[in-house]
Amino acid sequence: MQQSLSVERGFMGARFTAGRRFERNAPERNHILLSFLVGVAFVLAFFAGHWYGFGRTHDMNTLLTTRSCQGCDLCGANLAGLNLAGVNLRHARLKAADLSHADLRYANLSGASLYRANLAGADLRRVNLVGTHLLFADLSGAIWVDGIRLKALPRK
Repeated sequence: MQQSLSVERGFMGARFTAGRRFERNAPERNHILLSFLVGVAFVLAFFAGHWYGFGRTHDMNTLLTTRSCQGCDLCGANLAGLNLAGVNLRHARLKAADLSHADLRYANLSGASLYRANLAGADLRRVNLVGTHLLFADLSGAIWVDGIRLKALPRK
């Protein structure tokens, strides 16, 4: 009996078989691949949900019900036009949050991070801003100390 040597190119690369051909069961291979892809999709969905704000709904609910959310993570939150007068957001993370036209009178924003936040048209009278990070925040049209409305600088 003479055996032949053959080379097959399959799912995992080249296979050398002596004599008879070895073929992997196609439905089994598809099942393994599908299980792997479903696992990867689940892991990505879990982390993406946390990174993009689905895990922040608890902090948003805490803010709206108790009006105090010290150290909360509200990055990218849409708080535009809300009445947030007197809220306590001490050391809160509000990076890229939309607070345009919000009423923030008497709010405590001490130590908060408002990097790239939109505060256009917001009422900021009597707000505690001690240690607040306002780098690249949009304050155009915001009502400031003593009711003075800020004007945007012309771009060069």
